[in-house]
Amino acid sequence: MSFVFTWVFVTGANAASISTVYDMTHWLNEPHPFAGQMGYRWYPAVPNLEPATAIKLEPGKPGLTTTPTRITTTNANALRSERESRTAPKTEQKNYRWLSEIRVGAIKHAVSITGSRSKETGTDANMEVLFGSPTWFNILWSPRPHLGASFNTSSTNTDFVYTGLTWEWRPWRSIFIDASFGFARHNGVLKNDAGVVFPPDVGSKRELGTRFLFRESIEIGTAVTEHHSLSIIWDHLSNAGLYGSQNEGLDNIGIRYGYRL
Repeated sequence: MSFVFTWVFVTGANAASISTVYDMTHWLNEPHPFAGQMGYRWYPAVPNLEPATAIKLEPGKPGLTTTPTRITTTNANALRSERESRTAPKTEQKNYRWLSEIRVGAIKHAVSITGSRSKETGTDANMEVLFGSPTWFNILWSPRPHLGASFNTSSTNTDFVYTGLTWEWRPWRSIFIDASFGFARHNGVLKNDAGVVFPPDVGSKRELGTRFLFRESIEIGTAVTEHHSLSIIWDHLSNAGLYGSQNEGLDNIGIRYGYRL
């Protein structure tokens, strides 16, 4: 009798479970227990969107929802350019200045490089103005035109004015090296008069041969700040032997202060 009851009970339970559909809708609608708890490191890196798939959200009018808009290739390029312009460092565009720099200095007049006794002595007060290099000077490696003058402290010694071009090279940080070439006009002696038995200027004045001379210079200095500099200059004046033996020339060495505009 108990066997029959057990068999009926089990059989009835199985039949009920088979014939009844279990409702899992409630469990399926529940969120995952770990949803929203993963760290950002678990998410893959977001790749750059190509113009064909990039989506831009345009803010809607008040009361309307935001709508996605597909970006065309032209719009994507415009957005990329705008983003780069915002993130790129801003560089100051330097306008061309016709006046570049002013230099003044004290220069030892007519030094003797070879060691022989120097004719003419004293110190020159020097002033030089450097102008901005025009664009078409690029074919000459962008030299700056200059205009200058040196006046001796003695009224009997040679003074001169000069002009030419100056090339500047910065080999290391604030150190600069300038080289210039041009022409000068002086008020000194061209040639002692051979007909005068005891010429007053013999042994004291240099015979320069021609009124106009070539002038070259080398200058080495340091930019103390953006506008101020100190330098040592050597310049040489001569007629390059174009006028026979009357070519004693002038060699001058001194220091200068510069103010760059």
